Amino acid sequence: MTWEIQIGKEFVVLDSDKIYSGKANPIQEEKLIRKAVGLPVTKQLVYYKDKHDPSSVVFVHDYRIIDTYQITERWFVIEIYTEEAIKVRLHSVFFAEMQKPSFVADMIAQEANVE
Repeated sequence: MTWEIQIGKEFVVLDSDKIYSGKANPIQEEKLIRKAVGLPVTKQLVYYKDKHDPSSVVFVHDYRIIDTYQITERWFVIEIYTEEAIKVRLHSVFFAEMQKPSFVADMIAQEANVE
């Protein structure tokens, strides 16, 4: 399935059959895909196997967009493939949050506020 998304003045086509690189400095086309999904444009993408443990981080080798939704804001279901051969489906906003250096601390603080 494909979706056409407008980013500023540009249009980008997202394709659920295409696999995109999680590596640092992807090609220009993939930079637009990352921007559309809300991911860092040039950074190596990461995944935390345990959101409480900063040492559980692994590099994302590839990812693909499974589906898109728009209720109030647009979001995506992302399937990632790590360098350790882990395959996970994530909400795009959560995956974008995972890219922040403060991700683990943010998760711990957020859970402390809930209790």
